[in-house]
Amino acid sequence: MIRCLKDHIEKVVEGVCAGNLFFEMPTVHFFSEEAFCFGNNKVLKTREKKVVTLDIGAFRAKETIMQSEDDGKVYTCRE
Repeated sequence: MIRCLKDHIEKVVEGVCAGNLFFEMPTVHFFSEEAFCFGNNKVLKTREKKVVTLDIGAFRAKETIMQSEDDGKVYTCRE
């Protein structure tokens, strides 16, 4: 009985992997919080990259880079 339970637990753990958690690859958005605090900004560009980690598997990282319309300062994400 204990062996049967152990086998069942192993099958459950094998089925719960990062690749099975999401139907589609999730997108995580990164942006500068500072850009939203200071006035008149526009999107300068966005960059997208596929990232793979051991903990959660693959995801799409999308960074939005903002630029101030007042002084031209560029705001990027620090993460």
